[in-house]
Amino acid sequence: MTVNPPFISSLAVTNFPALAKIKYGKTTGHTHFYLAAAEIIEHFLGSEWTNKQLLPGKGDRYLNPSLISDEDANLHFYRVINLAEHLINLQGVVNFASIIDCIRPRRDFESSMAELEVAQVLARQGLAFEFVKPSGVAGQDYDFQIDFEGYSVCADVKCKIDSTKFSVKSIINSIKKARAKNLPKHQPGMVFIKAPDKWFEQTNFTLMSQAESGISTYLESTETVVGVCLYAHKFIYASDASGGFMTWTTVLNKNSRLFDIRLELLDKLDASSAWISLYRVWGLAAPHRDRQIAQLIAKGRTEARSGHN
Repeated sequence: MTVNPPFISSLAVTNFPALAKIKYGKTTGHTHFYLAAAEIIEHFLGSEWTNKQLLPGKGDRYLNPSLISDEDANLHFYRVINLAEHLINLQGVVNFASIIDCIRPRRDFESSMAELEVAQVLARQGLAFEFVKPSGVAGQDYDFQIDFEGYSVCADVKCKIDSTKFSVKSIINSIKKARAKNLPKHQPGMVFIKAPDKWFEQTNFTLMSQAESGISTYLESTETVVGVCLYAHKFIYASDASGGFMTWTTVLNKNSRLFDIRLELLDKLDASSAWISLYRVWGLAAPHRDRQIAQLIAKGRTEARSGHN
């Protein structure tokens, strides 16, 4: 079991880009922000994992896409900084080391990122929660224990990879799997499902309507699942700037005897919380197009490091 890495303070976070400039020498554009984020990731996940995942053509496709176009490079840049931001903000959560242990050997990184993104939603709403250590025991192998102001809910996270085609049946199967293998039988449970962002596109409003209807119908057959949150992390690419945001829809099982009105706190996102935005503290409104970033990635971070030690 991993011991939590040394805590990185908010003041230290502010100084990472300047330290990256010192460590790697002169950089152009936003390269030092990328390198600063990579240093944060390495602090938590180690150099072996970081180098493997950030080198071109290596690691998981979610974190390291093809990098053929400027859009690919910007997406990679965004996801690297986004991962660093999540690690910084969640390092104080109970059992944080357990999710680090899950990330390192996992071949499907997007599933781990989904858990971090759900944790972000909970943290930004000021909800008390903790990561649950994997047990492999049916009914005890869920991802979060959440405290909705005294109302305790067990929660599990499922992830649909980006290439997954929309299907109500697929969504219901994920809920059934969480119900059968992960969530306790006699306690309030919730399922978070990360969906491909294309499911949430404006032209696909009918898909969300179908999903909500299908989930509502299924929830009529269960007492223990008190809510389902279907969400996506959308990346927007533009010629002058790019960025991302989360969007979601929540279906509550208000007819369940285990349901509590406090579960509605989930939809009251507090954007003014203590969550540290790296773009804000580092003076970046959004990740901008920057050819230097793509060039750096193409060379590989290891080469950049060895050239400036």
